[in-house]
Amino acid sequence: MYTHTPTLCNHLLNIVDKQTFSTILGQHDTDKRKKKFSTRETFIWLLVWQATNSASIRDLQNTFDVHKNKMYHLGITSFARSTFSDWINKIPPVVFQQVFFYLLWKAQSILPANKRNKETQKIFAIDSTLVSLTLSVFDWALYRKKKWGIKLHTRLDITNALPDLIYVSNAKLHDSKMGEKLLSWLKKSDILLFDRWYLDYKFLYISHKKHVTFVTRTKKSTQYQPILKKINVLK
Repeated sequence: MYTHTPTLCNHLLNIVDKQTFSTILGQHDTDKRKKKFSTRETFIWLLVWQATNSASIRDLQNTFDVHKNKMYHLGITSFARSTFSDWINKIPPVVFQQVFFYLLWKAQSILPANKRNKETQKIFAIDSTLVSLTLSVFDWALYRKKKWGIKLHTRLDITNALPDLIYVSNAKLHDSKMGEKLLSWLKKSDILLFDRWYLDYKFLYISHKKHVTFVTRTKKSTQYQPILKKINVLK
């Protein structure tokens, strides 16, 4: 008896079904008059790239050579490295942006009703991550000697374990300069967690004015004075 065991990529592709992906593509005409490759096939290859932690397009191609049968069931075939590279450069970024928002909406829709309630207090965390880029392609992204990259500033909704807001900036920009933008749409009594990179007094004051409770760590050089005496809660 033949049994088929779905791969991890199969499960992930079931979340972004072909019909939904086609609807997104129909708004941008990315596959118009294209026969040899497609945006969805590129998307699947990028998914395989991420799942296998491949280091390069050549490494991705080697993965295909080892797992040809499994790749066939995903609806993808072998490719020329130049063709794949060209498609990555030609696909409008907004396509993947819409896929992300679709996935975010889908994840939010299956949350328990009490977590979807907009009136409940929520806990958020903000942080940034550096994404290294290649000089030959992104010569505008220089931020240190012989280093190129961008920063992704992310706000994570800890209550629902979902990314809530993402900004992209030059890697040179200090984290605290993006703090005010990451405060967008927070409500009174929400709690915000962040590290010492965001310890900027202007940012702390803006958080205070929005009635957002913040939790962070102080730097050794921080000078402050309590304005309220410590309350003995045991009395």
